[in-house]
This record gives sequence, structure tokens and C-alpha cells, in this order.
Amino acid sequence: MSVWTDHERAVLGAIGDVVIPAGGPLPSATEAGVDGPGIDEIAAIRPDLLEAGRAVVAAVGDHVPTTVAELRGVAPALFSAVTELLASAYFLRPDIAAQVGYRARRAIPLDDEDLRRRELVSLVQPVVDRGNVWRVTPG
Repeated sequence: MSVWTDHERAVLGAIGDVVIPAGGPLPSATEAGVDGPGIDEIAAIRPDLLEAGRAVVAAVGDHVPTTVAELRGVAPALFSAVTELLASAYFLRPDIAAQVGYRARRAIPLDDEDLRRRELVSLVQPVVDRGNVWRVTPG
């Protein structure tokens, strides 16, 4: 059973498409089904985002914002929470996560030193490969 009403889902989906529009090979929020089971899963994990989502739906009323700036203006205190809700539901989709190279969080056993070392190396390797990105100042 869902914790969201059909109206809340529709409004959050419309807001999701403003925050996460389709681009290149990636679908928009509603094309990815953000307004479906994804927001249910996130609400179960983070009840604070459930309340924020409901508050944003109430704040927008009958006029769903059409730009990110407008959304921020309607509910500035809730902007971060509602965008976290929507982005989290978006990246729950394995196909989306794979397309952007997002590796889902996983538990790392603390007693496996070799695994911890490999994880650290894989975490910092892109920075090492990139090389220096600062400028040395004279003096």
C-alpha cells in the first residue's frame, strides 16, 4: 500500500520533471517512474522526506512550478528535501544508476582489511588519474 495519494504522486512527478528533465540517453523523472514505487521506498527509509514531499505538494497548490527557480521560491525551506526525495527515487533505478556510473551504497565489513584497502584505492583512483588541478602561486 502506498503512502502517497494519486494527487501527491502527480504533483511530485511534475516537480520531478522540472528538477530532472530528460537529457541525452537519460529519461525524465516521470519517464523513469519516480512518481511510482521509488518514492514509496524512499519514504519508508526517510520519513522526513515523506513529510517534506507532502508539504511541498500543499505549498504549490494547483500551480505546479515550471522552473527550478520557481520551485525554490514556492518552498525554499523544503527545496533540498524534496529534490533529495526525487533524486533518490530516480537513482534507485539500476539502469539509471548504471548510465551515470553511480555505484549503490553497500556495507563494507570492517574486519576485512584487504577489502577496505581496495575500496579506498577505487575511491581515490579517479583523483590520482586526473592529476593536479591547482595552480602553484609564486612566492
